[in-house]
Amino acid sequence: MLVYEYVPNGTLMDSLSGKSGIWMDWIRRLKVTLGAARGLTYLHELADPPIIHRDIKSSNILLDNHLVAKVADFGLSKLLTDSDRGHVTTQVKGTM
Repeated sequence: MLVYEYVPNGTLMDSLSGKSGIWMDWIRRLKVTLGAARGLTYLHELADPPIIHRDIKSSNILLDNHLVAKVADFGLSKLLTDSDRGHVTTQVKGTM
């Protein structure tokens, strides 16, 4: 079971498309992008075992009260085992 904190500002996609009513200037957009990148860095390099998300997109980035990015929707994610570390796949994953 995964438990998420409440994130009232919806998805990054909703914000960028104007559906959420939240307007972000370019500085805020950069901060959100860097926050999402930090989340992915944690999953790839610091989580034990590492986690590969495999479905990262703007609708899977949630924004909290302070517009801090939160990586969400781990339905297609994969735990990276030691035997997977040297493996390269050409199989496409993700959703539209």
